[in-house]
This record gives sequence, structure tokens and C-alpha cells, in this order.
Amino acid sequence: MDSPNEVIETQTPSMDEPWIAVARSAAFALAGYSLVFQVLAGFAAPVTVIGLVFLGLGIAIRSGRRKLAFTSGLLALLLVVGSAAPLADALTDLASLEAFALNLFLTLVCLVAFAAGIGSIRRSTGRLLRPAVWASASLFLVGLVVSVIVAAGVESAEPMAGDARVVAEALAFEPEVLVVSAGSGLWLENRDGVRHTFTVEGTAIELNVPGHSSGRIELDLEPGTYRVICDVPGHGAMSVDLTIKEAQL
Repeated sequence: MDSPNEVIETQTPSMDEPWIAVARSAAFALAGYSLVFQVLAGFAAPVTVIGLVFLGLGIAIRSGRRKLAFTSGLLALLLVVGSAAPLADALTDLASLEAFALNLFLTLVCLVAFAAGIGSIRRSTGRLLRPAVWASASLFLVGLVVSVIVAAGVESAEPMAGDARVVAEALAFEPEVLVVSAGSGLWLENRDGVRHTFTVEGTAIELNVPGHSSGRIELDLEPGTYRVICDVPGHGAMSVDLTIKEAQL
């Protein structure tokens, strides 16, 4: 029989444990996001490094490791800040469902990770945790539904006889050198999940094509050589050397 003077020690969970658990889950979610991004967009070394960093943090974050939870949240916030321009572009392009959904997920998970890091380091109670997670999940679902509706209404253009044809895939134009006659049309097929533009520098000609769709435009240009770019943030490597030659009678 236990002595009445014996002290029985019980271990009660810290108030910040829910925040640490969310921080760990967010780190794993960001690691998973990087893998999905690689599959959809092709191999990208920076994305691989980011994924491995968050995978390591997810494994390392355990009960009581508030500083690691805060570090993970801070890195998540820096990821959003550093990607602000392409994120803003993707989040305003509801017609490109794939890019919109991925970037909305990334933004919300990063914000939740940062909030969890703050809650962990401050040893806050989990009173606001559940509403924050539910609000994020609800916002994602609402945004996804709206994007599905908008993307379903996108109509792809069909090429016309004599059109020059360009394919945008894996953040590159193909072909990268294009020679067409004055007055020709151009048909652009976008095989990526993110929008691309066919912007002729120094002119008013710009074709905007949402992800997984196609568009067409008339190349009303004087004979000469032009540089074509995609002006979507982060797509600076996409370019075409366009030569317009005299139309044959």
C-alpha cells in the first residue's frame, strides 16, 4: 500500500503543445508541397532544398522544442515574403486552377506555420488555434471552388491556317527562334498549370494565356527583329527571338 506521504508525480502537457503540433504538421505539409511542385513543374534545385529543410524541421520538432517551431515558422514567413511577386500574380489568376490552388495552399500553410511558431515561443494557450486552422481551411476550399468555376469558363482558341505555333512548357517557349511573315497570326499552347504571356517588347502586342489553355493573336508588326518574353513574375528565362519578314505577294 502506498504511503500517504508519497508524492505521485503527474506530467501535464504544456499549454503550447498544440502550437508545436501544428508547427510540425505545417513543416511536413511544406515538404510535401515541394515534392508536388517538382512533379508538376519539373525538377528545381531550390525547391528541393526548401523541401528537405522543412522535412528535417518536421522530424526534429518535438514536444518542448519551441525554438525549432519558431524557426520553422520564421522560414515559412520568409518563403512567402521572398515569393511575394509570383504569389500575388498566381493568387489573382483564378483562371489557372493548378497554380492558384498550389499557391493559395502554400500561402495559407506558411501563415499558419508562422502563427504556430509565435504561439509556441510565447507559450500561448491553444484557444485561438482551432479557429485559425478552420478559417484557413475554409478560405482554401472557397478559393478552390471559385477557381474551378472560373477555370471552367476559359475558352481555348483554335489555330488558323498559316498561324505560327508556339508551345509554352516547363517555363520555356518552343521554338525559341521564330520567323514569320508580316500579318501572320500566332497560336500559343500553354501546357503549364500557370499562366504565360507572349509579350513583344517595345510594342502593344501581348497575349495572355491561362494555364492548360491556348490563345491566338495577330502579329501586326513591321518587318524586323523583336524580343518576346513572358512578363509573369519569375518567368524571366522565357524568351523568343521573333523575326518578321516582308509578306510575299
